[in-house]
Amino acid sequence: MKNRANTILNKGTIKEIDDEKGEIKDDGTNKNSSCNDGLSNIVQVNKKNTNNANSEFKIISQNDAISDNDNMHNLKLISSYNDTDMARRESTPSTASSSSDSFIAAPPNRFANAMFNISFNHKDNVCDNENGNKNDNVNGIINGNLKHSTSAKRRRRSSAVPSSKTDLQMPTLKHEDSNGSLQSDIPKKKKKLLKPPAITLKERALTKKLSVKDLRDLILYVLQKKNVNCPTWLQVENKNQITKVITLFVPGLQPSDYLNSEEEGKEEYIGFPELLTTTKGRKSIRPRFIESGIFSNCSTVYVQAPGSKKSLFSSYNAFINVGLSKAEKQKIINELGLRKITINDLLMHISDLIEANYPIHPDTPGLSSESKLLVLQENSCKKDWINTVHFDHPAPHIFALDCEMCLTKHGHELTRVSIVDFNGREVYDQLVKPENEIIDYLTKYSGITREILENITYTLEQVQQDILKILSADDILIGHSLQSDLKVLKMRHPKIVDTSKIFDHKAGPPFRPSLKYLAFTYLNKVIQNDDLNGHDSFIDAKICMELTKAKIVNGLAYGLNVNTESIFRILCKSDGIRSITLNDYASKLHFLTQRESKDNCQSFKCTKDEEIIEHVKKYMNDADFFVGRMRNLEFARNYSPQRGDNIKVSSDAIDDLGNKNFDKNEMQKLKENITNLYNSVPNSTLIVLFSGSGDVRKYMELNQKMNKIKNKEEREKFQKEHSRELETYVQCAREAVCTLILKRA
Repeated sequence: MKNRANTILNKGTIKEIDDEKGEIKDDGTNKNSSCNDGLSNIVQVNKKNTNNANSEFKIISQNDAISDNDNMHNLKLISSYNDTDMARRESTPSTASSSSDSFIAAPPNRFANAMFNISFNHKDNVCDNENGNKNDNVNGIINGNLKHSTSAKRRRRSSAVPSSKTDLQMPTLKHEDSNGSLQSDIPKKKKKLLKPPAITLKERALTKKLSVKDLRDLILYVLQKKNVNCPTWLQVENKNQITKVITLFVPGLQPSDYLNSEEEGKEEYIGFPELLTTTKGRKSIRPRFIESGIFSNCSTVYVQAPGSKKSLFSSYNAFINVGLSKAEKQKIINELGLRKITINDLLMHISDLIEANYPIHPDTPGLSSESKLLVLQENSCKKDWINTVHFDHPAPHIFALDCEMCLTKHGHELTRVSIVDFNGREVYDQLVKPENEIIDYLTKYSGITREILENITYTLEQVQQDILKILSADDILIGHSLQSDLKVLKMRHPKIVDTSKIFDHKAGPPFRPSLKYLAFTYLNKVIQNDDLNGHDSFIDAKICMELTKAKIVNGLAYGLNVNTESIFRILCKSDGIRSITLNDYASKLHFLTQRESKDNCQSFKCTKDEEIIEHVKKYMNDADFFVGRMRNLEFARNYSPQRGDNIKVSSDAIDDLGNKNFDKNEMQKLKENITNLYNSVPNSTLIVLFSGSGDVRKYMELNQKMNKIKNKEEREKFQKEHSRELETYVQCAREAVCTLILKRA
């Protein structure tokens, strides 16, 4: 028998349920409706006060009524009474004390014990019988109680009906447990989702080494909302609540930095494998650079840096470059190959120019009016620099330029400049006498000797004026790492094509290919192979022009390394994640561009650890992923050559780590910086502290000795003699450590 009252009220209209499909039948008014859409509006009708013309009704929203749509997806509405009940109820007059007529919802068998309550006021026409007759201005307080039963449903007591609006209760979904008591499903799930995120290490992380890829996979898993497999070495609960990840590379960390106070005075060296992959070692872990209040939220793992038996690779590059599958590589190649390009497609964008530390011309495309004023202000401090100007001249309008330089007491200065046109013909070639005394002619690279410059009187200022007559600001200038040439020329130009940017290094970014490699690989030409005579700026400029032509002919995919993709670009494409990098080699002019890069990643130059922490705090609301490189400890322990205004420390002063005052001071500063960061970030933020490598000093020292040997055969002999020694140093250099800190409320 067809259910008489198999209807629900959805947004003020009556919808009929299809019993076979469990969906709302389509009447043309709501094509996207389904059974779930109406569950929040199941009604019982109280016919009292039917003559009240000012009746007000309120429909509880679907989200308020039922929050667990998954459990109720297959729910059907059936009539709770038979024909006899209907006839009896219709013949009985409605009184204030009588119960209202009820549309009772009963679930299928798997929800046999389900019970739910829904209360609301409604102002509309309500279908009251099988023929769809309507009662106008019905003021109903509807309260439905569902409980599956094979017998007819008893009428509810009038006392069960709320007496006023203040008695209305929010709907809940309940079930009976084995003891017959009601239990709530939804609160349990909500409570689970409201629990703070947690990270638990598995056996693999506690007993074996991890890789940089494992750390990177954790970042991708946490930040990506789509289905991504959780790394096998840990378990993450409620990972969607982790909204920000801060990864800080901290080169210079040693095993002794992770020993607890009882082990602090010991002089013996304990390696990271012994410390982090054994039960005895892990019991003694107590990082000196982490406050006691933060330590309970920490997990530390042993990571092996990338490399081979005799070489060490960059952990930073391995972290930011994600390997692509064959299908992904082919897809990129196909997309790039279908597009025909012109030389304008190879021009560097303002963000690329700033990232590569190019001098910025005020007419560079992409600069806002505000940024242009800042450029003019910045450029006004350099009186001896020039900007190319706009003027009309006959073809050509595309040039390639290359310079040779020497070393003076004021740095690199120009000794020769060559310019060729689009056909490779010489346009300009001039030797230049440096203004300051020459310290090194750099003949191996420049080809310039004392004899060549002996009678040269042409100055840089004269060269600048010559170029201003040849090169218009509307013309395109091509070169290889052209920022170096423009700096020695003290010249700015707005339209640049850089062959070190349009062709990739075989190892991928951020490495840049040499012009010698590009000439041999793509043009089958050998250049720069004569150490005695050095380079030739005319030949180099001509090679740059030929490489650019080859790129235009073969398309954007030509010369690109599609083996990897930036982690920033992956996060941007999948979830629109904004990233920020903080390091000491970013351009100081990052603020000039208002457009985000293709990776949705912005870089800031920070020369001190304290600047990195302050930048993270300042831009906390602007990005979800931060990557910084803290180098104070690295420089203090001579893990890397000093630069900038960092304090230089003699290598003789760091034999016993932890016993020197400067070392303790740096560890204390690191502790203060991490504490400052931890206290500033919001709850559920994941902080990753990664050393990137182990102790690299002996490995670097041996490499320096080997690189000083110019003869190839002698260098190979030296390497063979010190083979075992090199392998030992490399193994030590690859022993890295990572500490995960998850801030919890």
